[in-house]
Amino acid sequence: MDVKGIVFEDFTHDTDVEFSFQCKGTKDLYDKCDQVRRLMGMTDFPEESNILYYNIYVIVNTEKESISLRFNINNSMEDDLKWYSIPLTIEQENMLLWKVIYELSEMD
Repeated sequence: MDVKGIVFEDFTHDTDVEFSFQCKGTKDLYDKCDQVRRLMGMTDFPEESNILYYNIYVIVNTEKESISLRFNINNSMEDDLKWYSIPLTIEQENMLLWKVIYELSEMD
């Protein structure tokens, strides 16, 4: 997965030690979300004919010094609002960290 193509939409300061950027949904991200849920045995996936959708976030935890790509599913009968992580390589984590630094530097 090419994390360079991830586009941040909204910034949220979640807690004293954690903040996040909501990510614009792309086919690549949706495919990764589907893959993670499929591995967990889920069988319902977002399609044009249903009301399921993903919320995808880059989450930074300053206390743990970590960055992650996480998502939840909405309107699922199986796992509504359950959080999942998309596995990242060290290189992908570093690229996301630089994207976060750039976004923060551009904020007013």
